[in-house]
Amino acid sequence: MEKIISQKILIFGIILMLIFSFGPMISSGNSNIINSKQPDITTNLNEKKQIYFFEESQNQNGGSFEKKIKTGYNYPETAFVCGFVSDKDTDLPIENVEVFLFGEDDEGNYWYNYSYTNTSGYYGMHTSAGYIYLSFYRNEYFSEYIDNIVIDPYDILWFNVSLTPIPPVTVTVCGYIKNKITEEPIPNVFVDLDWYDDYGHSWDNDSYTNISGFYKMGAPAGDIKIDAHPDGYYYCESDWYNANENQTIWINLSLQPIPPQTAIVFGYITDKMSGEPIEDADIQLYWRDEEGNYDYNYTDTDGWGFYKIYTNPGRIRIRAYKTNYEYEYSEYYWIEDNQTIWINLSLNFEPDETLAACGYVVDTVTLAPVKYAYVRYDWKDDEGHMYSKYTHCDKAGYYFINVPPGSAQFLITSFGYEEFETSWFDFNESKAITWINISISPQITIQIDKPLPGLYINNNLKTPFLSKIFKFLIPNIKPLIIGPITIEANITKNTSGVNRVDFYIDGVFQKSDNIEPYNFTWNKTALFTHTIKVIAYDNAGTINIKTLRIRRLT
Repeated sequence: MEKIISQKILIFGIILMLIFSFGPMISSGNSNIINSKQPDITTNLNEKKQIYFFEESQNQNGGSFEKKIKTGYNYPETAFVCGFVSDKDTDLPIENVEVFLFGEDDEGNYWYNYSYTNTSGYYGMHTSAGYIYLSFYRNEYFSEYIDNIVIDPYDILWFNVSLTPIPPVTVTVCGYIKNKITEEPIPNVFVDLDWYDDYGHSWDNDSYTNISGFYKMGAPAGDIKIDAHPDGYYYCESDWYNANENQTIWINLSLQPIPPQTAIVFGYITDKMSGEPIEDADIQLYWRDEEGNYDYNYTDTDGWGFYKIYTNPGRIRIRAYKTNYEYEYSEYYWIEDNQTIWINLSLNFEPDETLAACGYVVDTVTLAPVKYAYVRYDWKDDEGHMYSKYTHCDKAGYYFINVPPGSAQFLITSFGYEEFETSWFDFNESKAITWINISISPQITIQIDKPLPGLYINNNLKTPFLSKIFKFLIPNIKPLIIGPITIEANITKNTSGVNRVDFYIDGVFQKSDNIEPYNFTWNKTALFTHTIKVIAYDNAGTINIKTLRIRRLT
């Protein structure tokens, strides 16, 4: 009996001796990083990304070009478009061709850029990733267009273009513009000419009528029509005419005067969410009669959101618009002479996104970029308007999104990760771009169930009651192990499921387990302090890591 008591006292003494020499036991990183310089990866990525912002003019192979900032802030330009422009007839390079680029991404953000060809016909310019459209223009040539271009980050795309020279202007187009009812000439009428050839090229010209209602202008040989729409008359256009070289084509138009407008449309324009009246909303009335004549009338709402607009008998529709709101259209109505009808519309608030937020989304555990993470913000202003918008990160975990002035809260997630919601950020004109870097935690979690703090002899926990007391009094106590030990890991599954669990001792791989319960028996002789590391992998490609410091005596 005394021998047993002596052994217990000896064990208890060993435990007490080792408790105070052990350091921290478990390491885990589950903090979300917002605008923090703590992780090196965030700071480095921020600095690296700045090189893609277009802040100054650049040159490529001798071709000079300028840049324009889109909607007031810098966008990352990680792709490049270039090529040569030549004369289709001679194959010679064309200098000073204006190359215009328009781009748009999946979220509706847009940008533009332009360049001019050099003496070699070369052009080049940077662009953001997305969908881009190119146009090529010079006075003496037909313009060419390339659309539906998909460009990814870091792409370099070449587009060589041949421009067709505009043929000589040898056709004369002339005629008279008269009042359809009185047959009197109408002076100072703007006459527009549209021209096409058999190859789909287009061209235009214009002129004004003199005091006799006469106009005259030139055109190349091809298909021609004219149109006119002076104040007080309905729009009118001619048929198409085919003109040969050196031919004179007479095209006369008789315009229908707009009769006195006796019908009236009233209405109120309100905010769809708040019901408040919208002042200074733009009102457009579209009108068409049974003969095909059509016209537009315009007015604005007053301080009560009220409008009043006159029209003629016929088929009508109202369109309302206000800055920071979406367009809204009414149904079509038939209105009679001297009739009054009411058409009320409510507009959806859509704020002007004059600011921006950007940043990187990284894994809380590994600090690796989270590819294609979902980033959404919920926005509000002082007047009670609310608005939401979302985007996705690129391959580097970088996102960029337009934000209106006001307050916004961000929600970030990705497949295999927990949702993370930020605090509210204030956006105002004093800061065009706000950097918000986020770390999100994997859904998969790890708990090392064995060994726990205490003494293990041959894989069995001794004095479990004392172990609980020591753990409570000294949270960082290390397990003390004598003999072999089975390491057991408890994995919390996520929506994608667990792929496998790997076990390491002092950084050396020991076992990979893909069947529950996840464990590894460590029966090799080892003395002093060692580190157990457990890595859990899910089917989404995310991981979580737990480490445990232990002390072994055999």
